Amino acid sequence: MLRLVFLGIFAACFVIASSSVCLKDECDHINCTAIVATDHQPPCQSNQVTSDRSYCGCCEVCLTLVGEGEHCGVHVDLTMVPIPYDCREGLTCVKDTPLTGVCVKEE
Repeated sequence: MLRLVFLGIFAACFVIASSSVCLKDECDHINCTAIVATDHQPPCQSNQVTSDRSYCGCCEVCLTLVGEGEHCGVHVDLTMVPIPYDCREGLTCVKDTPLTGVCVKEE
């Protein structure tokens, strides 16, 4: 019985791990306009920069640049489109929750 439980746990871990890997042709099956919010699709506005930090790097997204003390996006894993906010030059995004961070001055 213990072997069966162990095998089930191993199989579940294998499925989860293999599903988070980007395949060579992964981008062929991604509809960028469906997964990137309209206000974060190129062409970017003057307070935004273009980045490929989307699902498997398939889609360009416009990251809104924010200042010190403001919330920024933190890329968590390959299955999630990141929160499209990044810190202005001279600042770095320090994680404060599993999904977001706060911009602080670089030391």
